[in-house]
Amino acid sequence: MPPLDRGIGIILLAAGRGTRFGGDKLSRDLRGKPLWNWAARAAEKAGFAQRYLVRRPDSSLCPRAGW
Repeated sequence: MPPLDRGIGIILLAAGRGTRFGGDKLSRDLRGKPLWNWAARAAEKAGFAQRYLVRRPDSSLCPRAGW
């Protein structure tokens, strides 16, 4: 697969309340890590140079470096 164009970014939308899930799903544990970390890592490994996280002001998510 050719490398990504450095001008292409990714936006991870994490502003939902998770009401159908029963709470903050992105902070829930999945195999030892919060679900958010799995999504972030996939975007990082894909090579996106510009990464943005959209979250609620009261979100418990703690963004990783580079987001």
